Amino acid sequence: MLAAYSSPVSQLESRKLDQLVKSFLNLFSGRLGTVKGMVCELDLLDDRPVHSRPYQCSPPRLKALRDIVNDLLQKGVVCKSTSQYASPAFLVPKSSGGYGMVVDYHLLNKKVRFDAFPMPSIELAFSNFQGAEVFSILDLNSAYYQIPLSAKSRKVTAFSTPFGLFEFTKHPMGISVGCQILSRVVESLFGDLKHHYVYNFMDDLLVYSRTVEHHLVHLKEVFRHLETAGFTLNQDKMQLVKSKIKFLGHSLSDARAEVLPERLDALREFPPPKNLKAVWRFLGMVGFYGNFVKDFSLLAKPLHALKCKDAQFVWGDSQRRAFKALKDAISTSPVLQVPDFSKEFVLVCDASDLAESAILNQRCESGLAPIAFAGRLLSGTKRKYLTYEKECLAAVWGCERFRVYLEHKQFVLHTDNQALSWLLKQVRELGRLGRWILRLASFKFTIVHVSGKANVVADCLTCQFEKSTSDQLFSGLVLQHLPAAFLSIREHQIKDSCCREIYDKIKHQDPEVRN
Repeated sequence: MLAAYSSPVSQLESRKLDQLVKSFLNLFSGRLGTVKGMVCELDLLDDRPVHSRPYQCSPPRLKALRDIVNDLLQKGVVCKSTSQYASPAFLVPKSSGGYGMVVDYHLLNKKVRFDAFPMPSIELAFSNFQGAEVFSILDLNSAYYQIPLSAKSRKVTAFSTPFGLFEFTKHPMGISVGCQILSRVVESLFGDLKHHYVYNFMDDLLVYSRTVEHHLVHLKEVFRHLETAGFTLNQDKMQLVKSKIKFLGHSLSDARAEVLPERLDALREFPPPKNLKAVWRFLGMVGFYGNFVKDFSLLAKPLHALKCKDAQFVWGDSQRRAFKALKDAISTSPVLQVPDFSKEFVLVCDASDLAESAILNQRCESGLAPIAFAGRLLSGTKRKYLTYEKECLAAVWGCERFRVYLEHKQFVLHTDNQALSWLLKQVRELGRLGRWILRLASFKFTIVHVSGKANVVADCLTCQFEKSTSDQLFSGLVLQHLPAAFLSIREHQIKDSCCREIYDKIKHQDPEVRN
């Protein structure tokens, strides 16, 4: 989400910065803080408890889960519970190694009343950065775990494990209104300082100033507000006094906010069409965003000429210029939109035999506007997956690829595979699919089925990556639980009403079925 470049500070300013940090020992103590003067209350639609059995896991994972819970107990984030609520906890692999604990709150979230507190708008924030040349990024130390819960809300957050029932004393991750609650806390904390020299996106605080001298004054004021409120910072993740930083998919430097090039790699690497079918496919993709391109019809005219009846496929200079102009037009502002978190995101995923793709869009008055494109080839192992497995994998990869935009808000997932909607509801699914479903559990989305013909952009990028010679792969998943998946077939067949009817007729020797 964030990164930093070189610092513009002199030796004298560097000493002042060190002294400033040392003057706020509590803020950088490394301990979890507790926000003072507030208690969070979760507002539910009704008081009927929701409960699920704990998920079973292997002995190594069980030990890892127990270690995580014991650590949270020691820090005072959770305590043992006698609540009637019970949401199952499970582990997800961390990119840095090891595991993190996630609680499946999908049943509870259906009962949590919607919070209409406005989400941050990156587009509006960038307008405030104009003139800024010095930046710092501060990371709240496990921000949610610093917000205390009321006694009533603690019972609601109870989670089940194979070794007992526990509940949170601080705000847990995974609650549908968590980002609104955190944004409200930070908004009330900084008040008039926000949009003057401090901006927050969830647990990341961006401090921006015109000069280093002003920046040190601004940092001191931000530190004072945080320490007074009871927050602590993660010193390992903060970046202080930088002339250039990466923040939420953009590079900020010298009063400019630029889209990171990697957001457009999939589109820029699109190869020139080799036949008429590829021309149709490319025009279908760029035409989807034609409303956002000035003089789109004029730019595309040389390519449309190839579609005329009896026209031969000739890739000449005019076609090459049109192809390049369209790619450049669709991948530059204002076509590529700055994300606005107050508007709805639409993630479009697609998979074929050899590749998969994902396009992140935002709904606006003119339709769907693109924010970022991504695609990759499938490894040899993944190419052997069944069609619905590839579609599920594309959804998992797309969500995680654009996690920085999607993990804190409700969004829409477009897919051309109807089975995916049913599949993601099978929370007891085992093996590979079960692991993918659990990885998606931290996201909040609604699935919308679109026909393959309507899914032109994702389909086009997928086909492009089928022909690509670059890998762009993550490491392949190892098939570890195939026997368990086979054993679950009988369980699902018994639960299925159609299969159950056939089973009962065979059991009672119905002649119509036997013959």
